[in-house]
Amino acid sequence: MSSSNANKDSRTRKILDDNPELNKTWTSLIPVGKMGRPEDLMGPVTFLLSDASMYVTGADLRVDGGYTCT
Repeated sequence: MSSSNANKDSRTRKILDDNPELNKTWTSLIPVGKMGRPEDLMGPVTFLLSDASMYVTGADLRVDGGYTCT
């Protein structure tokens, strides 16, 4: 599972808070229009832990708001 845009730690949050223009520019590159949050991983993690994913092998499940599509 990939989570390239989730705010992984407080350093990322501080950098974005200290640089509102960077935050605006970065967010504009994400098709869903917002930065990822830890809660955004709940659905994919639930899927991967469930029997529904029993036949999934070697897949890259991107959880990035469409960032890698741009």
